[in-house]
Amino acid sequence: MQTDPPRRSRLGVTEHVVAEELGISVHTLRKDRIKERRLPFFKIGSAVRYNLDRVREALEALEVGGMKPRPRRRG
Repeated sequence: MQTDPPRRSRLGVTEHVVAEELGISVHTLRKDRIKERRLPFFKIGSAVRYNLDRVREALEALEVGGMKPRPRRRG
């Protein structure tokens, strides 16, 4: 059984595609749009679209923890 690839519009991808890509629920994305607004989106009328590249950039800016990179020594 073959499934069709996710539908993409000119403005970006739907919340369902983003939710699947990030491994979160559509409900979580909707809450973010209403309260936190951490992930950038477009809204034209009732249509909501995301640019996946911008979403990835926003997530990188939110990254916390992990090891700090060591400064390089110049010889």
